[in-house]
This record gives sequence, structure tokens and C-alpha cells, in this order.
Amino acid sequence: MLKAVLYDIFKKHTLLILIIIAMIALSKALCIYLQSRQEFSPYLSSEGKECFERLLDDSQDMTLEERSAFIYDRQQTAVAPYEQEAVSRYYSLLQGCYRRKGYTDYAKSGRGIIDILVPDDLIKNKDFYAALDEPTVIDTDSFNRLLRLLSFDITPVCVMLLVGVLTADRFERGLDMVIAISKRRGGFYITHTACCVSFVVLVYTASFFCDVIISGSARGEYLTAAFASTGFSSRVDASVFGMILWLYLWGLISAVLCYGCFAAFARFARSTKGYMLVTSSFILVMTAAAVYINGSAPYMFAALSDKGDMLSGI
Repeated sequence: MLKAVLYDIFKKHTLLILIIIAMIALSKALCIYLQSRQEFSPYLSSEGKECFERLLDDSQDMTLEERSAFIYDRQQTAVAPYEQEAVSRYYSLLQGCYRRKGYTDYAKSGRGIIDILVPDDLIKNKDFYAALDEPTVIDTDSFNRLLRLLSFDITPVCVMLLVGVLTADRFERGLDMVIAISKRRGGFYITHTACCVSFVVLVYTASFFCDVIISGSARGEYLTAAFASTGFSSRVDASVFGMILWLYLWGLISAVLCYGCFAAFARFARSTKGYMLVTSSFILVMTAAAVYINGSAPYMFAALSDKGDMLSGI
């Protein structure tokens, strides 16, 4: 049974698999191209990045107060444009760390924070904010690149095509009725579902870790920093590695949910055209909800949305 199902998926539908892989590769290439074509790039120049990394290495294991004195000295000696660029980025990130540290200080003592971006639940969840790890200055470009790449993730569309070819087409041709009278129908359905879900998991996992590698988010010293160091919501008590793992698990669960919902739509529609209409509309509605309804992005599992907005909603 397993051999027959695998043959049906990987031998008879080789073209589908190649199309899915090509679509994923093109989506990543498009993201990288658009970032390189930005008129005002949010990232450092190559020389500025090298200088910024040296600043990070020279200030490793320093407290925020020690970093303040360190970057003040560098501001006085920075002459070249790329040095000034690196020092400016470092100082900006340091100020962000102080702002987020102010939340924890206020939660502990009730004093010491003046900021218009105070979290709405700071008073209500004082114990949570008081226990947060102190943020530090890190290279945030890697995490931002990862979020941009993940925002170009088209897994819902790939799952829609997979289910359309392997399941919706079967219902349209009435093959499910033939399978239903077979003695081995239970084994077929279980094996077919397991193979399809495994394929979805494999494709998403490979795509995600390609994004991690391309973005440069696999650096050890970068992964161990508090998530608040990235500049995103400090409502999450996790390291950068913990948040990357959360993003992976969230995307994986979303992909499996997409498969389950789309398979149910295929059974209901019993028409490939009807199935494609329903599922594409489903993806569009969830995408619109993630964009226009505040706080809904984390729950729109079939949406093609900005992952930065999603993190802001958790």
C-alpha cells in the first residue's frame, strides 16, 4: 500500500513536485531581489557591517552602562562614513535596549520609564515584565531578513496545489467511490494522508531552514540573546533562538492545518474548479484579515502575511 501511494505521489506527479519546488525557489529569489533593489536599504553597507561587527566583538559581555561609555568613545573617533554609519546603528540599537529595559525597571520599582511606547499591559503584568532578561545590542539585520523571507512563504498555495492534484481530482473523477468498496480502503486513506502530510512537513521544513541559512540567522552568539534585543515586542519572554523555533512550529502547524482544511474542501466541492475557487478565496480572506484586522495575524494560518506584523500581535 505504501509503495503504491508513494508511486502515485512521487512518480506520477513528478511535474507537480518540481512546480512546487520552483515556486518556493522563485519566491525566495523575488524577496532577495526586492531587498537588493530598495532605494533606501534598511541594512548596513558591506564596510559598515564589518565595522559594526567589530564593535559588537569589542563590546561583547558588556553591560548597557559599559556599552554607553564604549560607544561614546567610538563616536568621538569615528571619521570615515562607514564608521559613522556603524556607530550610529550601534547607538540607535543601544537606545532601544534602554527603552525596553525601562519596562522591566518600571515593573520592579514603579519608577524610571518615560516613553510613549509603553506596553498597554505593563501595569497589569508587572511580574512578567520584571522577570524579562535584559536586552543587548545585536545584529538585528539577520532576524529582519529572516522575517522578510518568511513573509514571502507561499506554503498555503503549494498545499492548495498538492491537495488539488492528489485529492480534489480524485473526488471529481469519482475514484473515492471505487476506493470506498475496497477491502483496503482504511489502509489507503491512512497511508495517503500520512504521505501527503509528511511531504508538506518536509517541504516546509526545507524551505524554513533555507531561509535561516540565507538570512544568516544561524550564528550562535546571535541566537542566545533576549528576543527583546531584536526591537520587537517585549511581551515575549524568549531568546532569539526560542522565537525562531516558535516561528518554525507556528508555520509547520499552519501548513498541516491548511492541508486538513483543503482536503475537507475537496471532499465538499467534488470538483477541481470548485475546490480551487473555494481554497483561493479562503487564502485571500485570511490574508486580508491578517493585514487589516489588528491582532489577527497570528491566527490566520492560511494567510500570506508580514511576519513582523504577526509577532506584534502575540
